[in-house]
Amino acid sequence: MKLLLCVPIALALLAFGCPSSTPPPPPPDGFSVQTQYQEFVNEIPVTPPTLLPLVNIKSTYAFTAPGVPTTGTLRDCDGFTDTLAILQCPARVVPGTWVFTFLSGPCVGISDNTSFDIPAGTRLGYRCEIHHRRFFLSVGSLDVNAPPATVSLTGTGMSSAYGMPVIQFVNTSSGVIVASTTATSINTEGTWIQATMPNVSSAYSGQYVAVVYNAQANGTFLGIGGDWIDFYGNDPPPGDPPPDDPEETPIIY
Repeated sequence: MKLLLCVPIALALLAFGCPSSTPPPPPPDGFSVQTQYQEFVNEIPVTPPTLLPLVNIKSTYAFTAPGVPTTGTLRDCDGFTDTLAILQCPARVVPGTWVFTFLSGPCVGISDNTSFDIPAGTRLGYRCEIHHRRFFLSVGSLDVNAPPATVSLTGTGMSSAYGMPVIQFVNTSSGVIVASTTATSINTEGTWIQATMPNVSSAYSGQYVAVVYNAQANGTFLGIGGDWIDFYGNDPPPGDPPPDDPEETPIIY
């Protein structure tokens, strides 16, 4: 089963991971934009920053500080990002403050009118962050060597219209999915599900997030919420470094 991470306000097929091709350099007389996406549950990132290609964005020049010399004359840069999630904007007024808005994809209405100070010849990482609703897991911590037979989640908006919801357990430090399970029961209001607890014996002790996904008509899955859970009973071997945090993509690089 392939799970595609989407958002409640829009359906989108996202390419997880980065394309193998090297992004082109930004134009020296302007800038380029690379669109990105990241999901959060309870303010914890549950996916690493991910490229978001083939989305329509709008950008408009706002101002440059008095006395700062600029190059370029064009004052907007609108269009679709390419398969590397990049839109090139040559001959634009830089340095300067520009305002950006998503016009398509899962980020419409989320990162509208976001402004950035852009020097000449830079690539801007324009990222939207999707914050899922809070759900409540039936257990707050568990021993990975003796987990409960079942787990349940309460929340809103869960549905079995196109198949039972799925629960994924995600390492909050690395963004790695360590286990998943399909719900076996759901109430008619879509506010409660129960599932068999998957095997998590290989997961190290630490904090995780249980994320709920609804099955969609097109065969994808839509992330709708989740809750924290602590695993214990399987500490990393001595000397092993803790899992790396998801890579933070700088705003301008």
